[in-house]
Amino acid sequence: MIFKSLDYGLRSQLVFSLNIFNAFFTPTYQATIPLVTGEDDYPQAIALSNARKQGEQGQKMYQNFSEMV
Repeated sequence: MIFKSLDYGLRSQLVFSLNIFNAFFTPTYQATIPLVTGEDDYPQAIALSNARKQGEQGQKMYQNFSEMV
């Protein structure tokens, strides 16, 4: 795995950068949902978006676990 070959300092910087990106991206992404769906469908659209994201994260965790075993 590429991540294991990086030294600790570079890994820390990479994780920090990704978290900063996520901190700005997620609210921006959720703020654009009403523009696409309309305010009536907003709660369902947010729920669907979060379910998709959690499913994607679960799939990545499963793949990482499968690689370790």
